[in-house]
Amino acid sequence: MIEHERKMQALDMTVIIVLFIIGCVAGKLMMIYASDTWIAFNGPALGVLAVGELARWRVGKRIKKKWEED
Repeated sequence: MIEHERKMQALDMTVIIVLFIIGCVAGKLMMIYASDTWIAFNGPALGVLAVGELARWRVGKRIKKKWEED
C-alpha cells in the first residue's frame, strides 16, 4: 500500500510541475501575441492548471480504485 502511495505522490508532483510549465508558456504566448497584461497571462495559465488538475484528480481516483481492487 505504501508503495502505491509513493508512486501516486511522484506522479502527482510530476503532473503538477508539467502543468505549471505548460500554463506559464501558454500565458507568456498570450502576452506576446494578444496584449502585454497580467490578465492576458492569468487567463490561459489558470485555465491550464484548473483543467489539468481536474483531469489529474479524476485519473488519480481511477488509479487508486484499481490498486485497491488488486
